[in-house]
Amino acid sequence: MLLDFKYLKNKLNAVLEKMDHAYLNKLSFFKKINPTSENIAKYIYNELKTRIPLLKSVTVWETARAVPYMKNKRVKQAVVLLSGGLDSATVLYLAKAKGYLAVA
Repeated sequence: MLLDFKYLKNKLNAVLEKMDHAYLNKLSFFKKINPTSENIAKYIYNELKTRIPLLKSVTVWETARAVPYMKNKRVKQAVVLLSGGLDSATVLYLAKAKGYLAVA
């Protein structure tokens, strides 16, 4: 899926505006669950999915090492080791062409 960065930024900002400088526990989504990073990722994913139907996943970075994310359960994933050569680039292309979410 290719999106114009400005389009994506506008859609994401519309979701993040509700959270910016807000007490998250008062948002309806967080009334019954804690606003942990995992649940924030789930909230952003659910909100963005209504605006971008082909959305596959959302990643929320807590720190450089802590990275919870929310993904579409139906997405097939592939790990592609990129060496910088033509073979690995071709495998990456083929994985993406077959609908895999490539994690490189």
